[in-house]
Amino acid sequence: MENEKKSGDKYSKLAGNTLIFAISSFSSKLLTLIVQPFLTYAMAEISDLGLSKILSQYANLLIPFVSMGMSNAIIRFGLDKGNSEKQVFTNGLLTILGGFGILVLCWPIAQFLPDMAQYGLLIYIYVLMSCLRTLCTQFVRSRQWNKLVAVDGVLCTVATMAFYVLYLVGFKWGANGYLLAIISGDLASVLFLMFTGKLWNYVELKGINKDLWKQMLRFSLPMIPAQISFWIINASDLFFVREMCNGLDGRDGNAWSGLLSTGYFLPTILTTLGLIFYDAWQLSAVTEEEGRAKFFTKIFRTYSSVLFCCAAGIIWLCRPVMHIMKSNYYYAWHFVPFLVLASTCSCFNQFMNSVYVVNKKSTRSMITMMAGAVSNCIMNYFFIKWWGPVGATYASFLGLALVFTLRAIDAHRMIGMQVHPGRVLVNAAALVIEAFVLLAETPLYGLWTGAEKLSIGVQAAPVPFTRTDNGAPVPATLYELPEDPAAEVTYDVYMGGDKAETILRTDRPELPNLLIFGDSFTNPLETLFYTGFNETRSLDLRYYDQKGILEYLEEYRPDVVICIRDDTAYLSTEGNGNIR
Repeated sequence: MENEKKSGDKYSKLAGNTLIFAISSFSSKLLTLIVQPFLTYAMAEISDLGLSKILSQYANLLIPFVSMGMSNAIIRFGLDKGNSEKQVFTNGLLTILGGFGILVLCWPIAQFLPDMAQYGLLIYIYVLMSCLRTLCTQFVRSRQWNKLVAVDGVLCTVATMAFYVLYLVGFKWGANGYLLAIISGDLASVLFLMFTGKLWNYVELKGINKDLWKQMLRFSLPMIPAQISFWIINASDLFFVREMCNGLDGRDGNAWSGLLSTGYFLPTILTTLGLIFYDAWQLSAVTEEEGRAKFFTKIFRTYSSVLFCCAAGIIWLCRPVMHIMKSNYYYAWHFVPFLVLASTCSCFNQFMNSVYVVNKKSTRSMITMMAGAVSNCIMNYFFIKWWGPVGATYASFLGLALVFTLRAIDAHRMIGMQVHPGRVLVNAAALVIEAFVLLAETPLYGLWTGAEKLSIGVQAAPVPFTRTDNGAPVPATLYELPEDPAAEVTYDVYMGGDKAETILRTDRPELPNLLIFGDSFTNPLETLFYTGFNETRSLDLRYYDQKGILEYLEEYRPDVVICIRDDTAYLSTEGNGNIR
């Protein structure tokens, strides 16, 4: 009876911690879900978003070196009752400061790396603030101040979102603003935790426990290759795609990286669920020692069922949901199906990593991740070469699946945990089939036909014209068609997509002048309307901010004014609805 009560307590404790961390993690990950569509509108070009993601991944690559893997050691040794909390926190802080000092000394070399000369200072600050925030949050978790963690998650989310709006919409700082927003959000979190948790009381520079420090380093240093390997699997595809797909279908490398990063939008739902659960699970995994094999097996079975169901739904709905992005990002849905599969494996791997944490076998964590990283790089090269940018998603899935296989074997060997491989394989195979059916654009699948076609008007007697976009002369073109006739086309075929201001002049002063303003629906009409006017001006007030529409009318005095808008946005007063 007593054993049953203890068993029930540990499941209740896990459920309670999961709920608390859900408040924290969900709010922070909700930011990711909100901010990705926001970024597609806030960034002027797809390549700007791609560059921002590349820069943040540079920082994420440096973080394990600076922190020396201490984030894992903080919570593992902080939960051990025999260790001094002050020494654990102090050792972690000194390790991060020492690692950052080494990074600063490497600047004469680092500045010659791509993009570092222009963005290096921000990347360095990004790395330091990220490491300090992780130190504070992990230490607070080790103290099991779970409600404080939840409040901090909400605060950091709100602060970061506010800084995104300020820097990207208000100041229009582009990639610089993207990095600064994340830095500012992390700084707000560090200050909050420092003052509410009075963390300065845990800094004890006198009588440093060197033996404990050595134990923490022996545990954390093998995490560096593991974290680098994780980075390779999850982020290297952006770099492979940028270099190998530059110029493909008329897009540069940064644009393809931007589309691929946008494809991670929906898989983030899965990683959000995984992180919410793992924050609570790592506490139970370490502290619950009785009946560990059965405990791990039962939790994994339930956890994997939830993830498989969520993954199936995300893959099925990815095409219609991706319409919330700016229209020229819609192609990113092609990356979603296998990124969802990769995210599912990533969540499984995170769960299995708790086995290594419990047994303090961080070396095995490193070896399994390195195996995945090496295979991922090899597959990235060949798959992108054979199948283009989408090949990177196949490589990510298979690399993470390899890691899961190796960790499942280790889990069985170390604690006797059962993953029921037959059940996992059947569910994974069902998801793979669903993904391929979606990518094949099978008619009626998901209630869409995939047979929509764009039409263009070819003039029998073309009317010569000149074209100006945003004040700069550009080639006199009306359509941007892909070089490959079999390639998928988007709404950007018309006029090259949305522009703040476009002017088409036919130099026929006897004809009237036209102003047309509105959303993307104006683009195809511009290709036809210009033939009947001396001058055709097109404004998109979502991007044009030099003057209001009334001031613009007063200055140019067009003979004809046409407003064309989406029927769902007629009552909106934002963008092209702002006619003051």
